[in-house]
Amino acid sequence: MTLDELLNMDESPKLDFKQIWKQDDVNGEYIKDILSLANGNPQHMNEDAYLVFGVSDDKQSIHDISDERLFHPTKYPDLLKLKAYLLTTLNNFSTPTFLGLHLEFIESEGGRVLLITIPPHPYLLSLSKDLTVKNRTDKKGTVYYRIGNIH
Repeated sequence: MTLDELLNMDESPKLDFKQIWKQDDVNGEYIKDILSLANGNPQHMNEDAYLVFGVSDDKQSIHDISDERLFHPTKYPDLLKLKAYLLTTLNNFSTPTFLGLHLEFIESEGGRVLLITIPPHPYLLSLSKDLTVKNRTDKKGTVYYRIGNIH
């Protein structure tokens, strides 16, 4: 999927745009986002899902995802280690086992964005333990899904 193709689509059960990458959201908000995209909703069960970092929700601006903002010097210093970190974290919080992700940078005139492709999962994913997301704690067994662009 190209960036132009993604920008021509609206947010949906299988597409979400995030303007910036926040390292403190990796263990909460992003886990919720990835699980909800993996689950999608019943009309989109067998489709890839996409989480795009570096694009505003209104798709009017691109915010360069620089290495300094994305990578953590000890936890995930490069894209391969970030993928491994995300998969480990997802598998610590989801049941059944989360199957995989594909991470890649896409260069554009406005800067570089991070595309996370989430392949379809044959089972509904739920939390295997409590997860703190922003100012609340979602309980073990919670199932995230998306209705339109809402999760």
